[in-house]
Amino acid sequence: MNPSFSAAPCEPHLFPFVRRALSVLYSPVLDADDGGRAAADAYLVRFQSRNPRRKRDSMATRCRAHAANSDAGLLSDDDEKDFVGYGENVDGDVSLTVGSTWLTCLALLSSKSTGPAERAFAAQTIARRLRRMRLSDAVDLEFEPGLSSCFRHSQRDLYEFTKRMGWNEVFRSLLFRSMVEERIDISSSAVGTLVMDATSGLCLACCSRREEEGNRATYLALASATAAAALRVRYCPSISPDRLGGGNSTPPLVEILARSLQSAARFLGPGAHRDLGRSIAETSGELVDLVLGSPSIRGAGRGLSLDPRRIMAAAGELRNSITGIGSAAVVASSAGAGADSLLLCAGKWAGAVPLTPEVLDLLQVPLRKALGGVCPQNTPAHSFLLAVYENAITSRDEVAASLLGMTEENSNGRRRKGRAKKRHEQRKKAVNLQVDLSQGGSFSVDKEMCARKEAAVAVSALAWCGDGGLLSSLQQILVVADQDVVSEIEGEGIVGVAAAGVAAVLPFLLEGGGRATQQHYQHQQGEMVELFSAHLKALCELCTSKNRSVRALAYDALLALHNGTVKAWRRSKQPTVIVSKEEREMAEMAVLGVYQCVMALATACAYPPDYFLHLSVDADVGLEIERNDVRDMLRSTTVPEEEMDDSHPALLVFENVLVACNDAIHCATDNNRLPPEAAVHALSALAKPLNTLGRRLTTNRSVRCISIALEALSSCCRGIVCRVDVTPVNIAELLPVGRLVGLATAALAPMFSALCGAGVPGEVREAAARTINLMVHAALRSVLVLPELCAASSLGESQYDIRGAMRAPGGEDHCSCIALMRLANESETLLRTMSDSYCDPLSPITAQGSSARGLVEDLCNAVTELTRRERDRGFVHHGTGVLPCSRRILSGKVACVVALGAIKWGDRDAAGISSVLQGLVGGPAAQAAGLMENDVETTITGERRLYLWCETVYDMAAFPGEVTDWFFQPGENVETFSRIVHRVAAECDRGYKHHLSDVDEITQWGRLRGAIVSFFKACIQKGLPPIISDALVALTVSECDAVLYHFNHVVRPHSIIFFETAVGEEMLPAGAFLHVLASFLDRATSVNDSFLRRREVVKILRSSMGSFAAAVTTDPSFPDSETFQDPRPFLLEAWFCVVRAVALTYSNAVDRLSDDAETTDLLGTSGCIVVQLLMQKRPARDGAPDVCSCGPSLDGPQTLAMLDFLEAALSLGPAFAEAVGGGIRQSLALDLGGSEVIENNAMVGAVVLGAITFRSLSGALPPWAIEGVPGLLSSLFVALGKNGKWFQRAIALALEVRMPAQGEGFGRVPPGGKLGGPLLESMGDKVCTQFLKKVVEAVGKNSNEGWRGLKMAMKQLCGGKKKMSEFNLKPSYTRWDCDRL
Repeated sequence: MNPSFSAAPCEPHLFPFVRRALSVLYSPVLDADDGGRAAADAYLVRFQSRNPRRKRDSMATRCRAHAANSDAGLLSDDDEKDFVGYGENVDGDVSLTVGSTWLTCLALLSSKSTGPAERAFAAQTIARRLRRMRLSDAVDLEFEPGLSSCFRHSQRDLYEFTKRMGWNEVFRSLLFRSMVEERIDISSSAVGTLVMDATSGLCLACCSRREEEGNRATYLALASATAAAALRVRYCPSISPDRLGGGNSTPPLVEILARSLQSAARFLGPGAHRDLGRSIAETSGELVDLVLGSPSIRGAGRGLSLDPRRIMAAAGELRNSITGIGSAAVVASSAGAGADSLLLCAGKWAGAVPLTPEVLDLLQVPLRKALGGVCPQNTPAHSFLLAVYENAITSRDEVAASLLGMTEENSNGRRRKGRAKKRHEQRKKAVNLQVDLSQGGSFSVDKEMCARKEAAVAVSALAWCGDGGLLSSLQQILVVADQDVVSEIEGEGIVGVAAAGVAAVLPFLLEGGGRATQQHYQHQQGEMVELFSAHLKALCELCTSKNRSVRALAYDALLALHNGTVKAWRRSKQPTVIVSKEEREMAEMAVLGVYQCVMALATACAYPPDYFLHLSVDADVGLEIERNDVRDMLRSTTVPEEEMDDSHPALLVFENVLVACNDAIHCATDNNRLPPEAAVHALSALAKPLNTLGRRLTTNRSVRCISIALEALSSCCRGIVCRVDVTPVNIAELLPVGRLVGLATAALAPMFSALCGAGVPGEVREAAARTINLMVHAALRSVLVLPELCAASSLGESQYDIRGAMRAPGGEDHCSCIALMRLANESETLLRTMSDSYCDPLSPITAQGSSARGLVEDLCNAVTELTRRERDRGFVHHGTGVLPCSRRILSGKVACVVALGAIKWGDRDAAGISSVLQGLVGGPAAQAAGLMENDVETTITGERRLYLWCETVYDMAAFPGEVTDWFFQPGENVETFSRIVHRVAAECDRGYKHHLSDVDEITQWGRLRGAIVSFFKACIQKGLPPIISDALVALTVSECDAVLYHFNHVVRPHSIIFFETAVGEEMLPAGAFLHVLASFLDRATSVNDSFLRRREVVKILRSSMGSFAAAVTTDPSFPDSETFQDPRPFLLEAWFCVVRAVALTYSNAVDRLSDDAETTDLLGTSGCIVVQLLMQKRPARDGAPDVCSCGPSLDGPQTLAMLDFLEAALSLGPAFAEAVGGGIRQSLALDLGGSEVIENNAMVGAVVLGAITFRSLSGALPPWAIEGVPGLLSSLFVALGKNGKWFQRAIALALEVRMPAQGEGFGRVPPGGKLGGPLLESMGDKVCTQFLKKVVEAVGKNSNEGWRGLKMAMKQLCGGKKKMSEFNLKPSYTRWDCDRL
């Protein structure tokens, strides 16, 4: 700080406490614990935000209210708490209104003993308070002990007080001259003069040492504080809203700042005049940030708290070229601001308002001087240019908000929502906005956006062209960057400025913006073409750079250029628009430039020649990210539109890219080499535009593009086939090309499906058929030659993230298997073409006979070969062949689909195809038979046996439903597969009986469970075979018995089978066999089929109901850990998903629940289980739900399933409520209060279900469950026959029903306790009467709104919403996905 600011021997009241807190946070010497740092941080936050004047007024108001009304409360303990609190209580009885924050901050800034962190904190505190408070609140001098008596006497006493504190004459005069000499009352609005003097002087004094360590933050905070003070002085509260415009006699903002800083410079002496220009420039820049920019991140980082009408007025003033940027530039320049200061100031202004020609003339010399030669990174000139360009590409919504003087964010930097958003919209309407965002403001916003872009073009005309311009500097910088290709290039230097300039200038020139710029800034049309060419050349330089980070900075600019060409094309199609010769020339240059740039990017991201020599090494993440980005760029610049002709820019770029790829591929294949990987990569990236174009061959150019693409794909596939058939395979060379061809084949399936349909030119359809044949052959060869994992992964379980993986990035299957699956399953038309066109890939297609059988045989032979390789390699997954999932895709989703399709459409060799298919299907059956024989001979035991069983069952589950139906047809098949089902069920049951001990064996047992579930789901397409029905009952009962055994015999949370790696969410959770039944019900095709399926499911559920109920209602509750995963929540979820599906089958059926006694009993018992589970939970008294204290946790999707079940079952009518009531009467004795007797079981059930709803809202269920209450209440109303009186009676009794006082209670309901929870015990008659009125209102409305209102009343009655839950939102259902365990 300035030496004239000496430390005061007498310190302000809060000074030592603030310094102590700051030392705890920032001192490297003190070793404070986390608690001490937290306390210090909390104290400093309170110090910054305290408002003693408001606190004093609030306390006085409360005291007056207390005196007037005895029911009002006295001051709370928090109100009386000592604010000094941190450290020690000085006076023992000090309130929040003692001590001046303003004076403490001034002392911190003026003391020689304070460090940079303390001064920065003080400056940021002043800035924050001036942003968030009125001036009279921010300057709280009268609350400083000792100063308050001075205010009661005279300002001269105040002057003498500061003299006693030891402050020198200059500092006293600077701070208090306006108070002493002009006799200003500290409580009046004129205190702004005092604040302006103080902040201006401190800012100017700090400016000379701003570059010293730690002083930069202090200086910027003081500059922001000065700007905030000027804003509050200019638009003080005393000015009426109708005088905010021309009627305000206060000088403009920029003039207020300049006068204050000039006055401070005179007091501080001659040395301060050197920094006056810089200070004026930077404080005016802070003023722009404050009013027009986003909330500043400096200081405390808070936005401006000011009336929106005043913000509007300030924004209009700053946007005015006379009182805004023009005035700031002239004043700063005349005050001696240097080139850097002017550019920094202009950068702040240019980021919010357009530059005027006068300002640009003023900046011309310093800008060209700053850009001369090779500029270092991040100079003021770069910041200025970046601000201009970013201002030009601001979105329409942001420009509109800027015109309003508002931002879309609140003061804390978070998006407004809810009430805050509504208030924000109301304020915008209340200030009589001059800009209507929907209608009237359209012209204003467009005019503003055009002005910003014109300014960007004018600045570029100064900065880019000619010797020493930005383009030549960029080229020199890129030469340096290319020498160090791994260095990171920042986006705020020349490279970032160049990219931003391209994005801002080129689209505007393409849309005809050059004409307006010529008129406004007096440029010639030729200059615009030259400027366009310079920017386009810069973009090409960026895209061809060897440095990856440089290329990345060009993506947004390239996309902006392409979008500009498309908009210019649309504009040219308007009949009223005349396109000049220069604009057509620029459009042609732009299309060529986009093509050259995307091809340069595609070439630059090719794999290095030696990249695949070490296949076990992890992928280069940076390179893979760049390749994904380049693919996005290729797609974005070539996607055609719905309405276009042959001149559309995207179609022109698309054709050029296809021609380039095709030429490169042909050049390689003609010389017996594999296609270049970069060309294949670019071609595969064009799948989306090719699919779009394939469905819409409306122009000659589109047909030509499709033909070129087919030719390129054919050449790629032919090159792979020839390389595999003729020469020894080099995996490192073939893998990248084979992978890309597989990805392209899979992605282009929609295009080939369209090309095989009607309405496509004959030559195109024939070319597509030839290409499909080549793709199938290339895929089959890739499957057999290229292993899915060429080497062992270094990532353990994640086996795909290696260079030698024949998978898509992040994928899990062999690319060629996926390609064949997509071709076979895209459409029947494509499948038939695929079968009919299959022949020798190197010979033309002939029309003699069918080729479907040949394709099926080749596919089955490939599956057989892959199975043999898989068996030979054992537990090793790499080196040869594919993984089991990929093989199953090839057998079940390709070979079977092709064979079944040929049989379906009556192929002449259908019998032969059927025979081949039966041989494929018989493979897993033979493997299973061999395993059963080995079990007898005991030659295979333990983990290996379970692994083989698991893979065999998964193989059978991979076949489609049409094939699995063969398994259980009468004859030899049904006997064979019944034995297999019985055997695998026995293997699974063996694990539940705790006959497994080895961890690896248990893991394979967990996988076997998933295989069985997948197999069962595959076999229930048309019905539920008896053997599977019996197996589901047996396995469900075994699982429930294992759960019951665990909780009855194990005293600690540890299980042999119920732990994360066996039954956790990453494997297959418990209840999966029950979930098979839900899938079975979902596949019903008619009402009669639904009835038959429901009968089968009800039979299975009733057979396992006793074991399930005993398992899920056990009392112990163990937390989940590494050695234990509670299976009961998943069992509950699966069970209630199934019974809900059973209930839903009645929605479209002609029968009623009351006519089906077995289903009624099943649903009623399930409802009783819900009641029992909720009565096991203790509602919370203190807002902390007790969801895990007894029994299974209810904080998860199991509760969602239970609520959905209750809603579905109650909506069926009184039968369900009657079944629940009957079950409750048999197991519980209830006290309904007084002599109330209910003979109707339906009413008993409704009362109990209503009571557990109250219990749920009291904390027995997690808080998110409350969202299901309206639906539950509506269904309960239906269950009571929509009788309003019955419903009112049921709810009234639900409030009173309790356990008998003489009994033992039940669960967590004590004897005599209410079922609804203890929160209802203290409910008074008045509260009850008011609540029952809400019930009457809800019944009267019988609408969603009414039931939601009743839910809110129930929630309030039960103590409000509870907070404790593992889920922030309602959880989703468990998927029980077991295909890839």
